[in-house]
Amino acid sequence: MRLDTHTARIFVVNQLEKARIVKDIRFEDEDCVFVDLTNGESVNIHLYGRHLPMPELFDIFAVDNRMNAHTLPLLLCHWLIPEHGDTYEPPEWIDSLHTIFSNRIYTYEVDGPDTFIYPVNFERQRKSPERIVRYGPAIKNLNLSCSTVNLNQIPLTGAWKIADFQEQAFQHEAPNPEPEPMQTYNAVLLPYYRILDVDITANFDDIKKKYRELARLYHPDLNKSRHATELMQSINEAYRKIAAHFGG
Repeated sequence: MRLDTHTARIFVVNQLEKARIVKDIRFEDEDCVFVDLTNGESVNIHLYGRHLPMPELFDIFAVDNRMNAHTLPLLLCHWLIPEHGDTYEPPEWIDSLHTIFSNRIYTYEVDGPDTFIYPVNFERQRKSPERIVRYGPAIKNLNLSCSTVNLNQIPLTGAWKIADFQEQAFQHEAPNPEPEPMQTYNAVLLPYYRILDVDITANFDDIKKKYRELARLYHPDLNKSRHATELMQSINEAYRKIAAHFGG
């Protein structure tokens, strides 16, 4: 497990050194990488291979905040997060991260000489505390962005300075206690838009284009990663769900 974290940290550092947004990698140790960006912001990337008690999780955000840094956790997949498609009741600290990061967290996996970083969503099931684990396609470019999320739910009340690998920062809004039907439907589809890495306002032509692009990247006949079949199934399912919404 420590070897996986060490290997993943080296991969992250190597990738960030190629990113235009990165000005300097100021500090790194076995579990974190502190990055200064060209826009004046800073990010502390934490690699976790163990479970954290909630007070320790809060302390990590507090320490980063005192350093005026945005926090970005990476969790060891298949050790902390189950396989794609598994049902799972996340512990409180992981469920809290999932909420803070707008229903998406990031995992890392070391597979022989290769390291992969995946976005992960926990799909809610009606009348069940368990979620369905959904892995998105591996991230190709570690483009960092920063934002602040304001939450009003105990114990997560307050402002959370977070970083993301997507080029567009998170836009988090407090849930409406009585959502409109279309808002509810969009919330149901959001995990599938996340898997395809398209905005929920995208038109169907753009969605089809993105689906074909991902299919070329992750079809098991073309991609020899051991997760290619599972990822392709996830991509196909996401496309079917969204296409049904458009009547396709």
